[in-house]
Amino acid sequence: MFGGDRTITDEFPKYFLDYREKMSEEVRWDYRVISSDGIWSGNIFDFYFKIINRITDNLNVPFRIVNGVRQDDTRVHEAVREAVANSLIHADYRLPRGIVIEKGRTFFKVSNPESLRITREEALKGGVSDPRNENIFKMFNLLGVGERAGSG
Repeated sequence: MFGGDRTITDEFPKYFLDYREKMSEEVRWDYRVISSDGIWSGNIFDFYFKIINRITDNLNVPFRIVNGVRQDDTRVHEAVREAVANSLIHADYRLPRGIVIEKGRTFFKVSNPESLRITREEALKGGVSDPRNENIFKMFNLLGVGERAGSG
């Protein structure tokens, strides 16, 4: 959650976070952030804040006023934030494949190393919350991301 990549990988040797942007065909990636590059901490908290604005930056924001205040946040923004948080909350950091989040011109893809802990039917229906990493969940909850409603 916090700390540096080296300290985290001492406990979880397979720990790896990867964010990739591919907006053009000319290059492999237009932008990439990985937890093990040594340039930044590499922890979950910093990773989330390092990438979330890049992911949501070019989402459409229709003009909307609620109680006299313009709302620059949409349900799509909320869904993207929750998808990123869920990938970090529910990952099994002991497994060999790291978390990979990809953004393209027409897609957004999140994958993490583990399967659901609830049935597919329960996930699609919603209402069941079973976080794999309680402390990571608490951190995101305190940040206002995620609500333990089983709706993500």
